[in-house]
Amino acid sequence: MIALVTFIIVLFTGAVFFRMLSKRGIIIQEIIETLFGGNRKSTNSNAFARLKSKLLSISIILFLLMFLSSFLPTSISGEFLQGLFLIIHVMIAPIFAISLSLLILLFASEFKLGEPDYIQLREVKTNFVESRKAIIKIVFWLLSITSIPLLISILLILYPIFGTDLQEFYVLIHRISASIFTILAIILLYLIMLEKSLTNTKTN
Repeated sequence: MIALVTFIIVLFTGAVFFRMLSKRGIIIQEIIETLFGGNRKSTNSNAFARLKSKLLSISIILFLLMFLSSFLPTSISGEFLQGLFLIIHVMIAPIFAISLSLLILLFASEFKLGEPDYIQLREVKTNFVESRKAIIKIVFWLLSITSIPLLISILLILYPIFGTDLQEFYVLIHRISASIFTILAIILLYLIMLEKSLTNTKTN
């Protein structure tokens, strides 16, 4: 039941934000190009920018595979992950953990909070549009923080160093953190696409 509710919440969140993007004239193709196009700006070398872009693409693909192999079967069956879906999830999990950790490290400098960001955040209620860059950074760091219980809980499930009595609790923590992580990822994508759209509007 919990898995089904969280799956519905995640789908609803995604539908709402994608609807909001479509109202601004942003189509699915633009979102895919932003995620996989490799046209990200960077103050570092082109090779470093390409590395971040490739790593981002790999992380997104792994995340989608993990989402489909976990949320869908558990929501339909109402039981714990098992069988082929469990094998796929467990095989992808360590690769995703490494790619996500590297991704956070590589993008940390771009999302570093400074004094101008704190000033923007104080004005978020009165001027959301002008505060959007600071909000993007906040969501990025919330996403990064959420990844900690997400990854630790799965490690404790696979390697029960504190015994097996808390297995169900670890699964619950993993589900909740995975749901929050997914929702934050959707919000971050929405904000990045909004920023890109507003920037293009100003330049045009």
